[in-house]
Amino acid sequence: MTDWFERHKPAGYLVIFGIAFAVSFYIQFHGSFADPDSFYHARMAVLTREQGLVQNFPWLPYTVLADSYIDQHYLYHALLVPFVSIVNPLAGIKVATIVFDALLITVFYGLLRSFRVRGAWLYPLILLLTNPFMFRMGLAKTSALAVTLALVGLWLIFNYRIKTLFVFAWLYVWFYGGFSLLGVFAVASSVIGWLKDRWDERRSHWGLLNWIGSSWERLQRLRNQNASRHLAVVAAVVFGLLFGLVLNPTFPKNIEFYEYQLVKIGIINQQDSIGVGGEWYPYKITDLIPSTSLTSIVILLGLVAFALEFKRQSKRSWTLLALMLFFFAFTLKSRRYIEYYVPFALLFGAFAISDAWLGQTWANLKRDIGSVLKRGLLTKALFGLLIVYLVVAAAGVGLRDLTGVRRDLASGQSYQALAASSEWLKTNAAPNSIILHSDWDEFPLLFYHDTTHRYIAGLDATFLYDKDPDRYWAWVKITTGQADPATIHQTVRQTLAASYVILTKDHTAMDGLLKNTSGFRLVYEDSEAKIYRVAD
Repeated sequence: MTDWFERHKPAGYLVIFGIAFAVSFYIQFHGSFADPDSFYHARMAVLTREQGLVQNFPWLPYTVLADSYIDQHYLYHALLVPFVSIVNPLAGIKVATIVFDALLITVFYGLLRSFRVRGAWLYPLILLLTNPFMFRMGLAKTSALAVTLALVGLWLIFNYRIKTLFVFAWLYVWFYGGFSLLGVFAVASSVIGWLKDRWDERRSHWGLLNWIGSSWERLQRLRNQNASRHLAVVAAVVFGLLFGLVLNPTFPKNIEFYEYQLVKIGIINQQDSIGVGGEWYPYKITDLIPSTSLTSIVILLGLVAFALEFKRQSKRSWTLLALMLFFFAFTLKSRRYIEYYVPFALLFGAFAISDAWLGQTWANLKRDIGSVLKRGLLTKALFGLLIVYLVVAAAGVGLRDLTGVRRDLASGQSYQALAASSEWLKTNAAPNSIILHSDWDEFPLLFYHDTTHRYIAGLDATFLYDKDPDRYWAWVKITTGQADPATIHQTVRQTLAASYVILTKDHTAMDGLLKNTSGFRLVYEDSEAKIYRVAD
């Protein structure tokens, strides 16, 4: 297999892209979304097509987004425009996700190939067969392209493409709110590279002093060149990110937004105080390792190779070890970072094994295997059984995980979720009316189907909680059925200024509170939702 990929390099990329496209198509072949944010991105792509960069967000008037909104995924939404223009926007964003997933796997393969990693074709296949990773990539949002750009940025850093890196960092800010990761990559690579250079100098120092001529001057010149390259990488990324932040049509509003998005939501996270998205809750290590079993095997092999052939390990392997541990820690804190942990863990394992194998050839490996098989019939049988077991086990785990990913992605909201009730509101509620809804993760669906009205909370509960804690808790008590029946009408009509209340059928406590309180009249009902009109 490896020989074929070596002989047919361009075709190898097409094969990897085709396999990834087929797998992504399989897990996406259904009419639903596991993450409600997909509806938000589809609508934002349509708005981007109609009006360009969206700089104001009036749909959530009680949140910090009313004053500090920026489209942190502007370039992603711009890339979605052709997809949402050709077909229905929801189908279009799903097609885009399939293409972006296949692109990610191909870029991952290309990164390995560019550094001549042995068996580069194998690791993209493991990536495709890792359940929690492919689930994240299957969400119709920025995940796949964000990881793709992270890999491109890492390649630029490893190759010291200083000018390109500066421009890339600038554009990265426009694409993705997690742009600070590029700074982490640059610092990690440069610090580890500098330390590795100094270590190698110490090991070879006395040999250099025996050179004929100016050996000391040569050593100093080499040291200065390496230090300058590492410093240039960090400078290119830092200044590129700063330019992307400051030379930006949303400046200085974007600074306040990123304070919320990166610090308060991404790092601090208020999950102990309020309800946040499921992706922000911890990943237990007892769940993480079994759910990424194939990746965990590669990590184990990589660590063994790293330890046994310590001196052969390159700066890249050291850097990837540090980044793997970094994302491992963050994944234990928040589940969403699994999308970085898995590919960077596989990169570490691949580079560490390849570095340990430096100087060896496939012919040598075949010869060693042949020598083992010559030891007798029993040895051949045991070796054959081991190979069969590993192949069958890996295939079984992979098929199980793929089937599970498809099932999980198909278990979310259908394209038509809340479409009928939203249409009723568009027809009957006055434009710009505030609609009280039963959960903050319903906002993307309502926003997609109906942009003529305003809503209470959305995208993240933190945006409402930080802007107005009292209003947040008033809304929570109503939606959980804990509000005082004597004051609920006044709270809804005056504090929240809502004209209508829409709730999904699973909010039974909230429904019981409204239908047994005067001032609320049921005006619409279907199989998934109810709408109450709030009396003046």
